[in-house]
Amino acid sequence: DTLYLAGVETNVCVLCTALSALSNGFKTVILEDCVTTSQPELQAPTLQIIEVAKGQRMSHHRFLASLEK
Repeated sequence: DTLYLAGVETNVCVLCTALSALSNGFKTVILEDCVTTSQPELQAPTLQIIEVAKGQRMSHHRFLASLEK
């Protein structure tokens, strides 16, 4: 029920995957320090689009800590 995303090209691949997951009812969490893009000026706006669509952000440190619980 939850998808954690990391990847390259935040503004294309990560965005499309996140929006698809959200539209299919998955809780979607972007590991924000594990995504990047070749167009750095699009990184922050793309993460904001995902948040507006009800996606969440999390650091990989917090993600790893949650696995230990």
